[in-house]
Amino acid sequence: MTRDEKIAWMAFCHADPKLWMGRPVSDGTWLYATDGHVAVRVPTTEPACDDAKRMSGPSWPDRPAQVEPWPDGPFASGRVECPDCKGEFCGEQCHTCDGSGFTECSECGQDVDCKECHGDGFLGKCQRCEGSGKIDDPKAVLVLEPVSRVGVRGDLAAKIALLPGVVWSPAVHLPQRDKPVPFWFDGGQGLVIAFRYGE
Repeated sequence: MTRDEKIAWMAFCHADPKLWMGRPVSDGTWLYATDGHVAVRVPTTEPACDDAKRMSGPSWPDRPAQVEPWPDGPFASGRVECPDCKGEFCGEQCHTCDGSGFTECSECGQDVDCKECHGDGFLGKCQRCEGSGKIDDPKAVLVLEPVSRVGVRGDLAAKIALLPGVVWSPAVHLPQRDKPVPFWFDGGQGLVIAFRYGE
C-alpha cells in the first residue's frame, strides 16, 4: 500500500491514534480499518499484528451476484451534534436568576423573565443550536429499509459513497437494526452499522 493510499485509508480509522482502531491493522491476508461504526478491508501482504484478531468477530459475506450501486437517497431528517459548539451545552448559568430564567418584579412581586438572560437561565449559549447541542439535519439518516425504518447515519453513508465502485445488495442482505450492512467496493469490502431511525 502506498503512502497516499494509507493516508486515504485513515479516514476509516478512529480519530484517536492511541486506540487500536486508530490505525489500519493487518491479519496477513486483509488490511482492516474501522472507527467502530464502519469497517473496511482490502487484501494485503503486510505482516499480521495482534490487533487484527479484534476484526475476526464480524461476518464478512461474499459478494452476491445481484448488487446495486450504493444509494444516494432517500434521506430522513434527524437531530445531529451542532457543528458550531460540538454538542456542548455552551453557556453558563445566569447569576442574576440562578439559572431559573425568572426574577421577582420589584414593583408587583410576581415572577418575570430575567432581563439578564431573557428568560433562558443561561448566558453565552450557542446561537445555532440555542444551547441544546443539537440541530436538525435533513440528511441525518440514509434510508435503507423504509418499512422498518432502518438506515445508516448520513455522515457514514457519505464517507462510504467516496469509495470507488461501491455497491450493496438489499435483496440478499436486508438491513436490520443494530446489524452490520455489508457493502463492496473496487478492491475490498466493508460493513456499516444500521439503526432504526425516528425512535
